[in-house]
Amino acid sequence: MSSAARGWFGRWRGSVYTQHQLDALLASIGRATTPDEKKAWLIELFVWIRGGAGLLEFDPAARAAKRAVRVRFLVQRLQRMPESAAELLKLLGAVLRDCDAVDLLAEGGLPHRDSLWGELKERLLRRWLPSGTASRSLLTLFGQLFPDREDAAWLAALDAETLAGLHALLSSAGEDGFGAWFAASCEDSLRFLIAQVRATGLATPVRLRIDRAFRDLPFLPLEMSLGRVLDACAAGDREELVLRLNLLRGRLDDCRSAVNDAYAHLDRYGVNTHVVFQLTCLKLQTERIEQLVELLVRGSGTAGSRWSW
Repeated sequence: MSSAARGWFGRWRGSVYTQHQLDALLASIGRATTPDEKKAWLIELFVWIRGGAGLLEFDPAARAAKRAVRVRFLVQRLQRMPESAAELLKLLGAVLRDCDAVDLLAEGGLPHRDSLWGELKERLLRRWLPSGTASRSLLTLFGQLFPDREDAAWLAALDAETLAGLHALLSSAGEDGFGAWFAASCEDSLRFLIAQVRATGLATPVRLRIDRAFRDLPFLPLEMSLGRVLDACAAGDREELVLRLNLLRGRLDDCRSAVNDAYAHLDRYGVNTHVVFQLTCLKLQTERIEQLVELLVRGSGTAGSRWSW
């Protein structure tokens, strides 16, 4: 047998095996009945997408391309198997409802603790100790679904047709499906972040390093500004929403200016590691607030895909 024929046969055998793996996985959806079993099934699906050790022989770009092909194959398979698609959507919806999305949207990628050493300890524990499926944290599940930095590469390699198929699949859940869940999760995460920013910015170690009266601190009116944005978004009033978005952006810019004032105070009178850590968290949290509001507004379609500033 020629080398070309052997290569073709190997690729054919691999594709058949991959198809059988996916079919067996989809056939087992119904056996996942408890929340932990449903999360474990979802993790197994992503293990199948990554391809296990069989793809390690390729370079990173080739691995990303092959994993993107597997996602396209999954979408095509679900389009031809509506019953399996419906079961998968039901399982995914149950997992999302069982999990708390606030930690993922509000804290994912950001410090979780109020001190540098506490954050370092938590990151070391997350890195070296295994995490199970009993937690209600969506951030924990996200780390189990995407455990490697290379996962970003195959997500970026998904073509427009595959993304359109995924969008159609998720949209088939109906008006009360994933769109409503995501909007509610964004709102909850924004309220959580605003509370965090206010608590940190008004705390004594930070407040006394900002040369402003308590009532003039920009952290105080953030909750009211966010509430007005959410009200305008829910009402579908585009002009009012644009106005409220700009006011919120001004508040956030003022918060960052106050943080810079606190940094300047530290430069003059001496550095405090704990305060520096809190100021860094404040800046990151204000940026995350902007990102979540952008996602929320984009999803509502009220003010276009971008803020107006």
